[in-house]
Amino acid sequence: MDNGKVVDAINCVEIVLTKACGERIEVNVDTNGLLYIDVESDKQCTMNYAEAWKKVPTDQKERLKEMLEGLVNSLDQVLEN
Repeated sequence: MDNGKVVDAINCVEIVLTKACGERIEVNVDTNGLLYIDVESDKQCTMNYAEAWKKVPTDQKERLKEMLEGLVNSLDQVLEN
């Protein structure tokens, strides 16, 4: 049934940032799986972190949400210029 919604829910978000120095930061959130963060420099992993999304504390989820919302807002501003 078409209820007019394009997407009912977003269960997975992946953002990859590449800094001017070449460092690559990947954040992947799968609400049915893991919070995964990977940092690479010179094509080598310098840090990674994974935790079951259901075990991530609520305050950490809120901070991650704020960070992702900030990135999206910043992206909109960059694309407008």
